[in-house]
Amino acid sequence: MSQVTYMAPVDEVRGKLCMNRGNSSLIVTRRKCFGKTKNGTPRLGPKEMYTYHLHQGSWSKAVTDHRELFKLAQKQAVTEMNNPDRLAHWQTLFEEQLDKPQKGEKQYVKMQCYIAAQLLKKLKAQ
Repeated sequence: MSQVTYMAPVDEVRGKLCMNRGNSSLIVTRRKCFGKTKNGTPRLGPKEMYTYHLHQGSWSKAVTDHRELFKLAQKQAVTEMNNPDRLAHWQTLFEEQLDKPQKGEKQYVKMQCYIAAQLLKKLKAQ
């Protein structure tokens, strides 16, 4: 994935620039918003551009198994969020990864996604 620096007025353009469903790939441009700081300023990530390849054919067993693990991690994340003690623990870790992002680590915008990702790592390690 490459970082893109646009010049004005292209910098302010929003939405789709092109869409071609005939191909097996799409060019995607985006700029993530990682929530807001305590004073309400949005945490904007870098501008990114990448090619998304559309899958054709049936999925492999490894992909199907991974989806089952992901489903389990999502259910566990909901359970963790419904427990006030565990939620406080996860809230601390979630805010830390937003405030001090680690190089090479993904930043999560939603706490449930962060919790599910951490639980998925544990499930894969087992």
